[in-house]
Amino acid sequence: MGGGSQTNEGEEEGKNRGILGRILDILQPQLTKDLWHRYEAVKLVFAWTLLQVTRPSLSPHLSRLLPPSLLLTDHFRQENCILGVRCLHHIVLNTPAADLRQFNRAEVLYQALFKHLYSTDTAVIK
Repeated sequence: MGGGSQTNEGEEEGKNRGILGRILDILQPQLTKDLWHRYEAVKLVFAWTLLQVTRPSLSPHLSRLLPPSLLLTDHFRQENCILGVRCLHHIVLNTPAADLRQFNRAEVLYQALFKHLYSTDTAVIK
């Protein structure tokens, strides 16, 4: 009986991850530091999907959403940087402050965005 219970719990956990979790499962292998820039469509699907999800569904996926968003923000191409800033802005607006403070995420976001304040690129600052 204990084995059946574990299977049901695993199935329930998978159902509770929602469509965002399943999309991230598909995109995650291409959203690494070395690969993301090779797949133009992957970054666009990631950003579009992220921007569709609001509170409270975003918080459980922060550990998988922040790294790609930060990679985009740090990129030298303006359109990638702007896309990353939009993703981070959406995350900040749709995540409870307590979740952002956990694991020092708020400080990481602050540092990532702060450096753009002194940029000469007006589109990024905007």
